[in-house]
Order: sequence, then C-alpha cells, then structure tokens
Amino acid sequence: MNKNNVRKIIITAAVIVGFSLFGVVVSADNKVNCVDDFSSSGQTSKSVTLSWNKGINADGYVIYRADKTTNGQYNPYTELNNSDITKFMDINVSPAMQYSYQIRSYNGDGSHRSYSKAETVNTAASPVDTKDLQVVSQNEKSVSLKWTKSEGATGYTVYRSDSKSGKYNKICDVQGSEKYSDKGLTPSHYYSYYVVAYKEVDGKKSYSGKGTVVETATSPSQVQNLETIVKKTDSLTISWDESANASGYVVYRMSNNENEYEGEWVYDESVYDYVYKSNVGKYVKYAVINDGKKTTYTNKNLYEQQAYSYRVVPYFKSNGKYYYGDYRQVSTGTVTETPEIEVFSRDKRVMAKWYPIDGADGYAFYMSESKNGPYKLQGTTDDTVYLTKQLTENKKYYVRVCAYYVADDGKTKIYSNYKTEDTTCTSKNRVYKYNVPNTYIEIDLDMQHMWYYEKGKLVVSTPVVTGLKYGRDTTTGLFDIFNKESPARLVGETWDTYVNYWLAVTYDGIGIHDSTWRADYEYGGNTYTYDGSHGCINTPYDKVQEMYEKVAVGTPVVIYQKSEDTDKTDNSDQ
Repeated sequence: MNKNNVRKIIITAAVIVGFSLFGVVVSADNKVNCVDDFSSSGQTSKSVTLSWNKGINADGYVIYRADKTTNGQYNPYTELNNSDITKFMDINVSPAMQYSYQIRSYNGDGSHRSYSKAETVNTAASPVDTKDLQVVSQNEKSVSLKWTKSEGATGYTVYRSDSKSGKYNKICDVQGSEKYSDKGLTPSHYYSYYVVAYKEVDGKKSYSGKGTVVETATSPSQVQNLETIVKKTDSLTISWDESANASGYVVYRMSNNENEYEGEWVYDESVYDYVYKSNVGKYVKYAVINDGKKTTYTNKNLYEQQAYSYRVVPYFKSNGKYYYGDYRQVSTGTVTETPEIEVFSRDKRVMAKWYPIDGADGYAFYMSESKNGPYKLQGTTDDTVYLTKQLTENKKYYVRVCAYYVADDGKTKIYSNYKTEDTTCTSKNRVYKYNVPNTYIEIDLDMQHMWYYEKGKLVVSTPVVTGLKYGRDTTTGLFDIFNKESPARLVGETWDTYVNYWLAVTYDGIGIHDSTWRADYEYGGNTYTYDGSHGCINTPYDKVQEMYEKVAVGTPVVIYQKSEDTDKTDNSDQ
C-alpha cells in the first residue's frame, strides 16, 4: 500500500470517528460552509418555523433538537435532502415549551458526506391564546381586566384601542399575574382590549394569538355644584354642572313623608294579593334625563314644608350598555310661605316684623348696605320681629327675612324665599304715626300681635286676641297705661268676670289682661274676626304676668290697624 492510500484511509477514519463523537465531519476535499441567519422565524402554540440562507456547496441539511424531554441533549430530528429548502416547520411541539435547534449543511451522500459546523437557535412554541378576558370593574378613570392563565407563559401583553375603528396599541407587559388595571383614562370614553400571552427565551418573545376582545367604557365624572336653585311650596328645581361627554343623568329622590305617593303596590305571592311597599327613607329612581347637556330638573307636585334629598348620577351609553358614574347628593325641601315683612327704623335701629308662618321653626334676618348685597345673617329668632343693634343714622339698609323649618335629620334647615325691603336709619322712635320714647307698648291689630320695648330692647312679644272685628273693634290711637290691678273684676253690659292681671289703656274700658278661658292656639291669626273680645287685648297668662311686673303706669301704648286706617294725618308731634 502506498503512502497516499494510507493517508486517505486515515482521513476517512477520522471523519467517521468525528461524526460519531462530535457530529461534525470535515472534508479535506470539498469544504461545506455553515448556513447564514439561522433563526426561528415564526411560532404558534402548535408549531415552530425555522429559516436560514442556503448553504454554499450544500446538498442538504440535518436539523437537531433539544428540549426538557432530552435533558438538553441534541438528537438528530430531521434531514432535508434539498439544499433549496430554507425553511422547516416543526409541528411536533407543545405550547409555551422551550426548544433548541441546530442545523448542519452537508454535501455528498452515504459515508462520503461532509458536514459543516452547527448553527444554533433557542426558541419556544407560543403559549395558547388567553381566554375569558373580562372587565372586572371600571370607573371614570380606570378599567380593570382579568383573564384565564395561559400555562407556561412568561407573561402577557395588553393592547388597547381608543375608538371602535381605531388601531390597537400595546400599553404594557404583565408578568406573574392575570390581572391588569388600566389607569389615567378619559371619563365617558369607549375602549376595547385584548391580551396576548408570550413565552420569552433569550430575550425573544413568542406570542400567542389575539384571543378574546372586550369592549367597555369609562364612567362619566361625578357632577359638580349640585344645588337647589328654585324652592317653592310645591316644587323644587335642582341644577348641576355638566359632566363632560355624559349621555344623560338619573335623578334619585328620598323623602320621609309617609304617604302612598312615596311608595308602590307590589304583588306578594305569599298572600296572593298586592301589598303596599313604602319607600320612605329610601332613594328611588325618580327621573331619567336623556340629554347630557341638560343640567336642571324640576320636581313638581310636592308637599309643602317637606324635606327631600336628591342624588344625581351621570351615565354614558356605549354599544347599548350604560355606564354610571358616582352620585352627588343634595338635601333640600319645599319651603314655607315667604314672609311679608314690614321694615322700619327706630332709635337708630333697623326693625322688621312679619306675620307668623305656619310650620316655621324660626326666622333668619339678613341685612345689607346695598340692594344687590352681599347680605349677611344678623341673627335668627322664633318671634315675628327682629331688632338690630344701633346703626349709622341717615344710612339706608336693605333687609331680607327667611322663614325656615328643621328637616327630619334634626340639623338641616330649609329656608323659604324672601322679599327685600329697605329703610333709612333714624334716631327718632316713631311707631306707626307717633313718636314715642324708647319704652312703650305696640299693638298691631292686623297682625294680632303685641310687643313691649324697654329702653329700646324687646322684652315681650306675644300673639293676642283683640276686639271682635266690625262689632266690638279695639280702639286705635296713642294711649298710656293709666292703671294696674291684680286681681281685677271686669264688669260690663253682658259680662262680670275676674282676671289675674289688668293694665288699663283707655278710659272707656279697654285694657290688657289675661284670658285663661282661651286655648293657646286661639291667640293670633284670625280669631278676632269671629270670636274677638269686647275690645280688650286678651293676652296669654305668662305674657301678661311678665308685662304687669315690668310695665309702669304712664307707659305709652300705640294701637293701630293699617288695613282699616283711612286717616293719613301725621301725628308725629303727639
């Protein structure tokens, strides 16, 4: 055997040994180059696609695969006997499982093949598509999502579109969880989402399919500045600021008024009949406003002096579904009648008096130096007169008086409307048409009310019953208390009775005295029009007792009735 033959036998043996030990054969006669750009060019949950550039001098390719089932060892996987084939799809894969592939070019056939060095790529099959994507919750600025776990996935990518025909954009990657809360959104806005699972290997991600798409929307913003703008005895008007892009509003109402108007009849199967279900103390849906631009609501046919609470909930409609925002609440109520006030000045003070309002718990006195305000609360009273401290003489003041009642919560005051009157502050102490000192008694027959002022301060205020109208009318004018007795016997043409306290006013028998035969509710109002006295001023026992103790003989008494006064003579000098 010559040396050349020996040399060929040695090389052939090395190639065989090399293939069996290393999987690499080097040809001394015809070198085979490695392929270029060996990569994983596509993955699904059921396949992995490999691609490469054609190898120089290659007749074909051998592909090896390693995975967890082989403990990472590469085994021959498939052979491609055509060098023009530059793609291979592996369909024998499991979702989200990692695989490593090697490829070698070869030329020749049988035992005379030459192999290139191996090119390696690490990849993975895609996870299965996410399932059961759903909106867990949403509000005006966020949407919370959840979905079913995709086994083996490294994480998830969330995509969002801001319009029905818009493009989906990636907004985040999520790892270690199947939940995501998308924050910082626009209120009253349409959104749609889908979530893609991925498996990451060597910094490269294999993505699942698109999966479920969910459409949703954010809620409208809570309305602002909810308030009552018109209060009447039988209706209320509330208003609020527009909630941007809202489709409309739902108005809920609560009342503590026990009547059928606040309830409903519901069929009760247990008794086979309709039963009344009260809604007292509960919020019930009362009105739906299908216009996001309309921001007022008037509730009519209400009960006078009744407290009501309202909630306004904005809504946004998208794809036939309603998304509701948070409510804003206001407590209010129908009002009492508006006080008819008379405003005047005495002794550098501004005074107002008014007829009592049925159901009022009190009155609030407001004053301003300008007709347009601002008006400041000076104080409250349960009386029908209010007297300020001394003010600036010759200055004009504007007055408003609101009646109020306390709502069922024991705290909220429901105020009536008001009328504005004005007066100029004067140092004179003028009562009706008469100038008097700062200690005096005033009796208004129209109002059926009496006041006693002592040194400019109100001491006694009380409703009274005076002489029967158009029959035994009480005499009007300026008088003085000229006598006091306790007790006293009153004798007349048809009466002979004893009273506990008597303050004589006129010499023809008119005076101020108690009338214990009258009930409390008889004083004031219109009792004098059908059950008036014989001309005296009938007064509640405790009030006349106080006056008897404090009023001195000689105290001026002004009695007047504006509604019947046709004498315009000015008696200010009397």
